[in-house]
Amino acid sequence: MTYNKKIDFHSHYLSETYYEYLEKFEDEKPDSFPTPHWSVEEQLKLMEKLGIAFAFLSVSSPNLSRADKETEIRMVRKINIEGSKMVSNNPEKLGLFASLPLPHEEAAIEEAKFAIEELKSDGFGLSTHYAGVYLGDKRYDRLMAYLNEVSAVVAVHPVKPSSIPKNVNEELPIPAMEFLIDTTRTFTNMVMNNIFERFPKIKWIFPHAGAFIPVLSDRIEGFAMQFRAGLSNGAPINYKADMKRVYFDVAGFPVNKQLHDLLLDVGAENLLYGSDSPYTPKIACVAQTGNLERAAALNETEKEKMFTLNAVKLFPKLENILGITAEHKRIGYDEKPLDFHEKANGLVRKIISKLYSKVFA
Repeated sequence: MTYNKKIDFHSHYLSETYYEYLEKFEDEKPDSFPTPHWSVEEQLKLMEKLGIAFAFLSVSSPNLSRADKETEIRMVRKINIEGSKMVSNNPEKLGLFASLPLPHEEAAIEEAKFAIEELKSDGFGLSTHYAGVYLGDKRYDRLMAYLNEVSAVVAVHPVKPSSIPKNVNEELPIPAMEFLIDTTRTFTNMVMNNIFERFPKIKWIFPHAGAFIPVLSDRIEGFAMQFRAGLSNGAPINYKADMKRVYFDVAGFPVNKQLHDLLLDVGAENLLYGSDSPYTPKIACVAQTGNLERAAALNETEKEKMFTLNAVKLFPKLENILGITAEHKRIGYDEKPLDFHEKANGLVRKIISKLYSKVFA
């Protein structure tokens, strides 16, 4: 089956002001990883190759917290406006997850209001931490209350952990391992501070098939009694229950191990597609998408949920764009048959994913 109405929840844009920030405040290779070139035109071409009908754009790592407060606030505003203009020029193809100038909570709340009311952003892209203040920290409670009030969609993206031991694995790019560690740390921090129960209307998306969260879930549940006895606020630790409260995008290479483990704790209704472009090379995006299309861990109905239907449920505006409802009911005219290019791109994804799997088996 060719899945040609994918919704991408893990796709990044690099605007003029973001490139300016990287040049002024970051190393030549932020996160020990080269900064890719990006343009709207390249984004749309890649979407066609991957069978993506719509992509929500967000800023990746690093966030802007290395700048001084006023500079960060100013640059985040400019980056959000630049992203909004890209989206407004391609409303049938692109959406925006706005950035916030954390750890400055008051400014972040003001920017969130601006993004929703003026830019009509679809949600927010937040980092696992800002200058060492992680998302479960009580210093963000007022922001969380606002995001809860507006039932915000929030996509979390890892950044370099606030502290990394020296002289170990320094040749390994930060995204290869440390990103997964920081995602896991953040989710666990939020569980322990009862974020998901205290602010139940926020719709969270965690990246990379949950990183190490599924691997640790049994172990942390085993420690849960000790946690409950030791926490000063008396909040219960319900790790697996909180996993079911959030979405997980499947960016990266989760087939076969990560996806298998994640599905032991959550269902296909918790999955969303993500390409992780442009930081993932184009050929790897094609292989990763093809692997997901062929994944034995999911049947066709479950893949439809992951690629498309869960997204339509989360964002009803996609119904008219895609011509289907969250229940996979057609809207208006019957679905058009795939054209030559769509069929060819689907075949390429299948072939490349098979070759990629053999090379890296």
